[in-house]
Amino acid sequence: MRIKESKVFLEKISVVIPTYNRAKLLKECLTSLCKQEYKNFEVIVVDDGSKDQTKEIVDSFKKNLDIKYIFQENKGPACARNVGIKMASGDIVAFIDDDCIASRQWLKAINEAFDGQIGGVEGKTIPKHALTPFSHCVINLYGGRYPTCNIAYKKAILNKIYFDESFPACYHFREDSDLAFTIIENGYTIKFASEALVYHLFVEESWSKVLKNKIRFFIDPLLFKKHPRLYKKYIKFPFELFTPLYILFSLLGFLNPLFFIGLPLTTIVELFYRKWSVNIFEFFSFLVLQTIGSFVLIISVLYGCLKFKVSPFRLFLFPR
Repeated sequence: MRIKESKVFLEKISVVIPTYNRAKLLKECLTSLCKQEYKNFEVIVVDDGSKDQTKEIVDSFKKNLDIKYIFQENKGPACARNVGIKMASGDIVAFIDDDCIASRQWLKAINEAFDGQIGGVEGKTIPKHALTPFSHCVINLYGGRYPTCNIAYKKAILNKIYFDESFPACYHFREDSDLAFTIIENGYTIKFASEALVYHLFVEESWSKVLKNKIRFFIDPLLFKKHPRLYKKYIKFPFELFTPLYILFSLLGFLNPLFFIGLPLTTIVELFYRKWSVNIFEFFSFLVLQTIGSFVLIISVLYGCLKFKVSPFRLFLFPR
């Protein structure tokens, strides 16, 4: 339903939030939606098999939000978002993650950014707190990343184009880029609106979780296979700026141990580049983790090339 106000149509927006065992974080996200300046919206929470108090948290917001709760057995966020799309009654479907906090003007900025030629709007995403070497956070300052923690599409488009559920569900990776690329290839424009601001919360991650985040790059060859032109335009290998240096100095060190000094030097440069402060224990932990992780990342990508039958030379080197 559209409401006209001062020459601007206030489209109804359906906010879809997939969630899994994050009741406390979800509560913060929903609280931020209660404070929206924009009022013509509904919230659809798709619970992907949680065992915590997620339903109770959602129920506690029913007095303050037009909110729906849907439970499904654990099938991954792509499936959960597709369920949310099917349940949405709005003209626009906006996605946010359960570990994010929407600024007060988030939905207002999304609505104002849409016009007849715009198929989607991605917003600005920044960390809520200062990052550390062991925290994972989505950052989108200038657009072209299309993360589902802060993006919206016209419902009419999503009625025809869904998230691809064939992407490995346990890694929660690249489904957002795949959807955006498919929409762009169908002739639509995705606009960046910095005023549509979302803050990403995060928790410190274990070594195993950090390494898992590097393993998931095995999915990149699949994304490249589906969208070679847009992949080369928006995603730049080696994904992480310092990966080649960690690998280079490790390999050279086996030829001449003096080259191993390049590893701590690379770590110093990376920490300085990222403006992170660490103690001596964290420094060496980060050094080891990045060295191991760089090999894990490259091996994972090569495995993905084999699995999805993609030439690594095309993926790494050539524009088409």
